[in-house]
Amino acid sequence: MRKLIRVNRSFIDFMNPNLGFVDNDFVQTFKESPIEITATVNKADLAAFFEREGGNGIRFYPAMNDNKLIMVAVATQGFDDLIGPNRYCLVCNEDGPVQVEGMQQIGGISMLPTDSAKSLIDGEGSESSMVDMLKQIRQTNLSRYGLKVLFDQDFILNKNQDFTLERDYDNILFEVVDLKMNDMEETKRSMHCTFRNQNENVYNAISMLPCPPHCGDVYANSSVTIA
Repeated sequence: MRKLIRVNRSFIDFMNPNLGFVDNDFVQTFKESPIEITATVNKADLAAFFEREGGNGIRFYPAMNDNKLIMVAVATQGFDDLIGPNRYCLVCNEDGPVQVEGMQQIGGISMLPTDSAKSLIDGEGSESSMVDMLKQIRQTNLSRYGLKVLFDQDFILNKNQDFTLERDYDNILFEVVDLKMNDMEETKRSMHCTFRNQNENVYNAISMLPCPPHCGDVYANSSVTIA
């Protein structure tokens, strides 16, 4: 299980691509889970990543390295991943960047060529029992792709002042969660993000753009597929 969050939103809201996120005003209950998959990304690294990769969003994939759960994050344009030659992704766990084979220092941050990301998303090299756990986390209904969750760049960097903070944030903690909508019994898997200042929470939000339903007509970039 992941953390279970009850949100005061309907499934119709969940299908609306213009509703990129909901914040804690819509959270009714929050249940902890013994199994967590999280990633911490510094605000400065996010800004540098978008400067290097472009696009208008960032998409997170649950992944695995050496039997440990991690996340891979790629830049996006619309619902499409920006991957392929000369494209890079972030690789993180709860403590921050994860050093994996092929990692490079670009623009002052550690990034991995996206061509090397698929093996992490598939859990290659890890024990079969751990890969099965990863598959369970990535398993979603209505989609052959597996879980991937999108966050809008403007929201992540708070460019439009979507939310007001008493203190600016220096990092964001992303974690896989299950959402219980107010009009259906079935849960929907997505990601929750916590904006933090020196690891103290300053703002919380939930992405309403997981795949499914927000996969896009073209998976990845029409010719290259990550997972």
